[in-house]
Amino acid sequence: MVGLCLAAVFAMSAALGLPSASEANQPPVVWHALSVCENVGNGNGSFVSQADCERYTNESPGGTWAWRCVKVTAGTGEFPTQEQCRLNKKYGEAPKEWSVETQARLQLATGQTVLFTGESTEDELKSSLAKITCSASSSTGELNGQQIVKEVVTYTGCKSSGVECNSTGQAKGVIKSESLKGEPVWTKKEQGKPAGVLLSPEAGATKEVIPKIKCSLVESVVFGSIIGELKPEKILTTAGEVIFGENTEKTTERWRQVEEAGVIHELEAEKFESKKFDELKSNERVRFHQHVEIE
Repeated sequence: MVGLCLAAVFAMSAALGLPSASEANQPPVVWHALSVCENVGNGNGSFVSQADCERYTNESPGGTWAWRCVKVTAGTGEFPTQEQCRLNKKYGEAPKEWSVETQARLQLATGQTVLFTGESTEDELKSSLAKITCSASSSTGELNGQQIVKEVVTYTGCKSSGVECNSTGQAKGVIKSESLKGEPVWTKKEQGKPAGVLLSPEAGATKEVIPKIKCSLVESVVFGSIIGELKPEKILTTAGEVIFGENTEKTTERWRQVEEAGVIHELEAEKFESKKFDELKSNERVRFHQHVEIE
């Protein structure tokens, strides 16, 4: 199973330096560092500049910038005090160099949700007889561990045969999805060939993906599920892509089944010329609010 995760699984407590039973006399670790940089005043931080803080480079204890430190349940943080958190200094230890890998694993250890945003241009949703084109789309969502917990996509500049289309409750030219959930999957039987995400309605398989779409006198509701390819793989990054596109026969989505077997995943539309949307073409650029790894 592919995982959208904040780092590879490993011996977390040892790697993070969490207190052992023999260290019970030390203060509880109740402060956790987020990968959000803020100005904490001269001499109180770990970095001289915001740029250094955001890039995890040129650490300089006594600087002006630091990662935002938040108080968490005793025993689940990495630092005993806010000051030591800002200075990246564990109990009885000198400051150590921050790294992308360290921060990603700290986020994983505390089970934090990672927010993300996405955008794309020239999206197409079409069947053999009709097509809806949208000039752009944007999305917001969150992931936690191996699951995209929630995502909502908004398409703008949408038309079919020159007529503006909109979904229920939206302005002309705007189509907005319901809340979607994502499941990481392999798109081929050979593990790692390549990673994908299966999107379906958060409310359940029989619920709408997109509420009623109206293009002049034609109305339709979209149901079903769809698979997109995820890039890049096996690298910690704050930027990625979710790709939906036609396959070599140009008749269906690029990926229709998990590991090329089982249930066929496709979008279906009621009352829109043809019942099936043969393809969704979209190349969504995703920006994560902190580093993640597709593995």
